[in-house]
Amino acid sequence: ADDVALVEGRVGRALRGPHPNGLHVTRALRDGEVLELAGTRVEVLALPGHTPGSAAYLARGVLFLGDSAESTKDGKLEPATWLFCSDRPRNRASLRALADRLRSRASEVTAIVCSHTGALSRGLAPLLELSDRLKP
Repeated sequence: ADDVALVEGRVGRALRGPHPNGLHVTRALRDGEVLELAGTRVEVLALPGHTPGSAAYLARGVLFLGDSAESTKDGKLEPATWLFCSDRPRNRASLRALADRLRSRASEVTAIVCSHTGALSRGLAPLLELSDRLKP
């Protein structure tokens, strides 16, 4: 719900102002909601920080983090880059909270995928390691 105006182009972001695009969101997703898409179970996990309404999605053992994190060439996970993150402290706190939330379900996660930097195939470990590095 926190990203509806952004998705519809009614508000701007980072280096770009509002840019209406003709889209109209008819239903916003909620944290914890489970969708069934073409026979695939997709769990919605709130992950605010990159944008106020950012979310991660867990489907078929893959945790999709979108632009909320980046994978590195040496197999690590890093928080969203400052240039494309609306609230860095919130992004970091959200990643820590997601790690805590999924820790007991680690066996369900086989890979983590970020939008622009690719996949990590060490299960939930990269997110747990990042969470440890980000602890205050």
